[in-house]
Amino acid sequence: MGSGSFALDQKMRKTLKSHPSRILKVPLTLEGQKAGAVRMILETTFNGAVIDKLTITVNDGMDLLNKDVKSLSDPLCQVTVGHVMRETAVLSNTLSPRWKEAFDFTPEAKDEYAAALR
Repeated sequence: MGSGSFALDQKMRKTLKSHPSRILKVPLTLEGQKAGAVRMILETTFNGAVIDKLTITVNDGMDLLNKDVKSLSDPLCQVTVGHVMRETAVLSNTLSPRWKEAFDFTPEAKDEYAAALR
């Protein structure tokens, strides 16, 4: 259904250090086309300048592409931080899923962050 990513670059880390909770809308693409978006809540705990714990709450999906022929899609969201992947439950027959599922990560500074809908 699409994929997207975001970076916890220096600017984002500085923002999260002063405001440890942030809503993030991650745009999704599929084969170069817009495929909707996933809204997430990032919550961080710092140990000095390093993120000690990252909680990503997958809140909901918006304007998702329908990939089913006879009904609406059954989306799930995969969140990957570094080499650790977590996924939400599959929600049946919807293009506007509301997961509200939280996942905890202990990220490395070099980790990449991504979200994918299947």
